[in-house]
Amino acid sequence: MTKMKYYKQAETMYIEGNIPINVISQNLNISRRTLFYWKKKYEWDKKCYEKKHNQEILNQELLEFTEKFLKKLSKDIDNHIPSSKAEVYSFLNILKNLP
Repeated sequence: MTKMKYYKQAETMYIEGNIPINVISQNLNISRRTLFYWKKKYEWDKKCYEKKHNQEILNQELLEFTEKFLKKLSKDIDNHIPSSKAEVYSFLNILKNLP
């Protein structure tokens, strides 16, 4: 069997799971040399950076949206306008996902 059948799993472990090469090597029984080769050839570090950068942008946008939503809800409360259950439910779910 070819080592490449483990490539995607190894890449996911490294990029998504932030698992060190040594641990991936032990778990998948693939040499560290092969993993370092894949890491360099397929630019895993660049993908990690892009993932982290994209996550930071998403977190910032989510925070800004939450602040606007909170201001709207506060304004409604101040003006004695009842908030819908959907708005409150949505707001609580957004809060759960804030970093």
